[in-house]
Amino acid sequence: MDWTQFSVVLAGPINRNESNLLKQISILDKLGVEIILSYWTNDDDKFIKNLLLMVYEEHRIKFVKQIPLPESFLGIDNNLPSHIQSTRKGLQLATRPFCVKLRSDEYFQDLKPVAQAILNNPNK
Repeated sequence: MDWTQFSVVLAGPINRNESNLLKQISILDKLGVEIILSYWTNDDDKFIKNLLLMVYEEHRIKFVKQIPLPESFLGIDNNLPSHIQSTRKGLQLATRPFCVKLRSDEYFQDLKPVAQAILNNPNK
């Protein structure tokens, strides 16, 4: 599997239980994918700064923080606008032919089935 063809956007809020995020970054870094962390404006800046310092020195990673969005979308109070923007901002930084978006609060130990499906169907 040629992982150098893939960017991965980790998008969404970064909460105080960042263990899944750190696990996912470690797995992705070992594969050699381009990692982009797109996080939300309401994340704790001091916590983010400490996390970035801890992670940045060990892993090749790009960071993007979204701009504030209204919490109401289509008249419904939810976080859909934040999900859309953090994904979009992350995708704008991707430089490789294929990109996978993952939530920042989840992790997957084996992305090979997803990557293989993309490579088998590159026009989808």
